[in-house]
Amino acid sequence: MYASGDLFIYLEEGNPRNRVAPDAFVVLGAANRRRETYRLWEEPAGVPDFVLELVSPSTWRTDVGAKREKYAALGVREYWLHDPHGRHLQPALAGYLLDGSAYVPLPAIQTPAGIAMRSDVLGLELHLDGDDLRLFDPVSGEHIPNFAESEAGRRIADAGSRAAEARGRAVEADLRAAKTRTAELERALRQRRGE
Repeated sequence: MYASGDLFIYLEEGNPRNRVAPDAFVVLGAANRRRETYRLWEEPAGVPDFVLELVSPSTWRTDVGAKREKYAALGVREYWLHDPHGRHLQPALAGYLLDGSAYVPLPAIQTPAGIAMRSDVLGLELHLDGDDLRLFDPVSGEHIPNFAESEAGRRIADAGSRAAEARGRAVEADLRAAKTRTAELERALRQRRGE
């Protein structure tokens, strides 16, 4: 699986103007490697299976119109829109499933925190919690950590690793000191015995 975002997807070899740049996309079956661009003719897995566009004042009309039509024509299985500020979409999250050549809206479930919608492509739920879009794993029953949470977790893990390394160095120093004391005691015992 390959997931990326804000990366040009070139649709036609020799025609650099025929491209799209989704805010986020996932291609099932594609190699997970770094890419500068995504060229359909070089990718055996083909078009993205999942596309998410973040709606803004300058893009919302295109996102709900021409882009949606283009992604449907390409065969993108799921098309998602999120309006982080809730100015142009109500509700601020919309998901669509490709049915033939057109998208049909995915059902939304009202939760105490907001709305939830299921992505069959990702096997996850997209939760709108206030203005925040979260991915939720129904198997584990937990939200996927967002960037800030992942960074905080990484910092905590790094601090824990540094503390463990320091404890390891202290234990090694204690062992060296104990070996030195043991050697000194053995030497003193040999001297007493006259060895």
